[in-house]
Amino acid sequence: MSPTGFYSVVITRKRIVAALAFILTLVIVWVGVGHWRTRSVSAPPGASPTVPMDRPVREVKGATGRIALTINVDWGNEDLLQMLDLFDEHNVKATFFLTGRWATSFPEIAREIAARGHEVGNHGLRHDHPTQISAAALHEMIAGGIRAIEEATGVRPVPLFAPPYGEQDERVVRSAAALGLWTTLWTYDTIDWQEPPPHVIIDRIVPRASDGGIVLMHPKPQTVQALPEMIRALRQKGLEPTPLWEMMQAVPGGDIPKVANVSKVSALASIGAGRFGFAAAHGVGERHPRRHRVDTIRPVGGGGILVSGRLPR
Repeated sequence: MSPTGFYSVVITRKRIVAALAFILTLVIVWVGVGHWRTRSVSAPPGASPTVPMDRPVREVKGATGRIALTINVDWGNEDLLQMLDLFDEHNVKATFFLTGRWATSFPEIAREIAARGHEVGNHGLRHDHPTQISAAALHEMIAGGIRAIEEATGVRPVPLFAPPYGEQDERVVRSAAALGLWTTLWTYDTIDWQEPPPHVIIDRIVPRASDGGIVLMHPKPQTVQALPEMIRALRQKGLEPTPLWEMMQAVPGGDIPKVANVSKVSALASIGAGRFGFAAAHGVGERHPRRHRVDTIRPVGGGGILVSGRLPR
């Protein structure tokens, strides 16, 4: 340190190389953030849940005061649009599991689901029996579903796979996990495909509903008729309908680092500043923001840089 009021610091070549490597890492992270933001509208990035991937998700333990409404979609367009309007009316967000073939055939409706703020999940490329097909066909069922949904909607599906017919075994779960997806089932089944009257659908769900439960339904007219009373009764029990992926991330202890965002990049820059002994010009990464003025920067022996300037009084 120079006489009072002045300073001089030598930044070694080693630190310069390390700093450049760190900056390159930040650029890579930033590019990744940009890709996520342009492709993922179905649900905001968040913490990876603590829910295990090696078994089907039938409920989300620890999700106090929440319950997930999930809708498997391979048909039912007219009722689906009514369901979307009803969810808007009651300020409810849900998780819609789409087959790839349906999303490809009806991209306008698929995009509308995402545009209204609902999660979009993967119900397979086609509505085949996942336990009865080859390993290659199973892989294509899951991976092809992701591609088709993303192409049709313009959004990246949440990392959840709801197997057609609810068919699953160790191989199905393992195949989904290999692609980064949790296999999801349900806690309560409306069995609405049998077209029961609305009061039967309500009675199948509300009395047993509890924290972290997952409700399975389809776009059926009886389900649309049952939803207003079902939503009211669930809320009366202290259960707020919540999209499934969001509910999984809300479990206490889900503190695995989030997908990088701007605040994370800033935090990384601060870490880099402390580690490599340099200060950025405009706040991010500064060890002592705006406390000094740089007057001289010049090379020194060994490939280093001498930085000197004046400290404030």
